[in-house]
Amino acid sequence: MNESALIDAARRELVLLWADLEDSVRMLGGYTWCGRHESLRDRIKALSDAVGPARWQDIAIPFLLSDTYTQVCGEIGHPSQLPEDERARLAACWDAETKSWKWGK
Repeated sequence: MNESALIDAARRELVLLWADLEDSVRMLGGYTWCGRHESLRDRIKALSDAVGPARWQDIAIPFLLSDTYTQVCGEIGHPSQLPEDERARLAACWDAETKSWKWGK
């Protein structure tokens, strides 16, 4: 495997680690920070330091808009690259999308 393939694999793994962190936070209702979260954060940091941060476009929108995502980005030394105008646009789109859902029907 060449260096380029290894970097691509590390970047894919980085995106999957962010998804794992999102799932773990969601499973706990977003109220509790636990050892699993710390482990995922540390692995995200290690890969981000090695290959650069994950593109914000590769993070699920609800998590991307969360305080947890922003906080973790800051903690690992790779602040969120999501432009504020794009954040506002995504938040409005997500809000409109979730309001259109028919719960319990």
